[in-house]
Amino acid sequence: MTALGIWALQFTPRVALLEDCVVAEVSASARLFGGMQPLLDLVEAGAMELGARIAWAPTGTAALALVHDASTPEDCDGFRAPLAQWLDRKRLLSTLCFC
Repeated sequence: MTALGIWALQFTPRVALLEDCVVAEVSASARLFGGMQPLLDLVEAGAMELGARIAWAPTGTAALALVHDASTPEDCDGFRAPLAQWLDRKRLLSTLCFC
């Protein structure tokens, strides 16, 4: 997991090891990569090569829940319904989680 955390540092300095996952707060870095979607595409491609699952959500807790419980990659987008319907929309931090 440490190697995955070091890999994530290329996208943001805000990386933490939580449970058996790496959580990375990337909202401040998105602009450097051309926006959130290009950053997500880049991270997804790299995570796939490393054999890691990825989820993204407004909070680290939501991203952790998604990466552990989502059955398909499409379910790992915490900005889509139904998860987005019950998440606190006031927190606009974007968080990625890799496992």
